[in-house]
Amino acid sequence: LDIGMDQTDNDGVELRPSVLGKSDMRFVVGTDAAFYFKAKIKIEDASGTDDLRIGFRKFEADQANVDDYDEMATIGIGASLNIEIETILNNAATTTTDTTNNSADAQTREFEVRVSSAGVVTYLLDGVAPTTTAAFTFDNAEVVIPFIFFLHSTDLAGKVELIAWECGHQTSLQ
Repeated sequence: LDIGMDQTDNDGVELRPSVLGKSDMRFVVGTDAAFYFKAKIKIEDASGTDDLRIGFRKFEADQANVDDYDEMATIGIGASLNIEIETILNNAATTTTDTTNNSADAQTREFEVRVSSAGVVTYLLDGVAPTTTAAFTFDNAEVVIPFIFFLHSTDLAGKVELIAWECGHQTSLQ
């Protein structure tokens, strides 16, 4: 699925289960067993990415700016091709951690976020922990959903291929 949209600076897309109705992809921290979300993505011109975020966010109304969510834990591509972890807890400012891993044009990357039943988050890049990571725990009883957020920079990303999207309880991982 090409999610590159209309190739316009500061334009993009957010993909997620329905915010308006019941979704079988909602998870409740402290109630549900450990869960995960992973997505495999290939970007034609990765330097054309302002923001690519894969992870979980609070089940709430959509926000135009990914930094405006109340709670969020993501891994993805930021400026200068840096692979970053971004988190928000209780409507505070976004915390960005540079993993020191980088992306490149036309490179297929698999991003994964795992959440324990207690809300402790871990991140995987291409199946292994990134070089540098960040500690984060969702609040108990927080209802979260998986999502992908993508935004073009002035350079434009070209084709942004969503190759795979997988979500569920960690017991289903092989």
